Amino acid sequence: MKGTVLGYDPATMKGAISADDGSRYDFAVSEWKSGGIPVAGAKVDFEPSGGQAVGIYAAAGAAAGASIDGAEIGKLFMTRPPIAAAIAMLLGCLLPVYSVSVSFMGVGASQGITMFQMTSGIGILFWAVPVLAGVVLYFEFTKRASGGTPQNILIGAGAAAVGLVVLFWIMGGQAIAGQGMGAMATITPNIGSFIILAGGALMLLNAFGVVKSFGGGAAPPSA
Repeated sequence: MKGTVLGYDPATMKGAISADDGSRYDFAVSEWKSGGIPVAGAKVDFEPSGGQAVGIYAAAGAAAGASIDGAEIGKLFMTRPPIAAAIAMLLGCLLPVYSVSVSFMGVGASQGITMFQMTSGIGILFWAVPVLAGVVLYFEFTKRASGGTPQNILIGAGAAAVGLVVLFWIMGGQAIAGQGMGAMATITPNIGSFIILAGGALMLLNAFGVVKSFGGGAAPPSA
């Protein structure tokens, strides 16, 4: 049967189709068999089953779900906290992550360092943070119709962000600082660390179902 998508809500992962014979059918996104996601006005072919549309395909020549517009991005941001968490993790990596203070014979100096300056020792582990944040964003935007990021990836990304901030704070000073020739160096978290920590914590809270959305409706569960 042929019809037209009346609307689709990514928050509930459900939508409705108006068939060419005037009947209306609800559908779950799991029945969407074409690429992308359903969009209002898209022409489709489907099979009716007890008031539900199943086996739904975009009609030949239709561009349903081929793109994502600004309104949908805004709704995804509100209903999928992992997007905000991943962006926070990336932003934190661009800002000074730690401050290194060195004192020598009573004279001190302090300098902020970004993740891009940590390219040796345990500092290189920090590169896992932007990589995992990018993986989360990939899943959230490309797999949004099927649930977004798998829970194990959310947990891994959140744990890496939180764990590395704490680990480097505790051990990083020992790796880059010391007490030689009367000099002493210490390392303290900077604004980037706190933003990464917040993003990682949000990622974990979402993975375990504590924070499901920002008030934009119930978020679809992770795969």
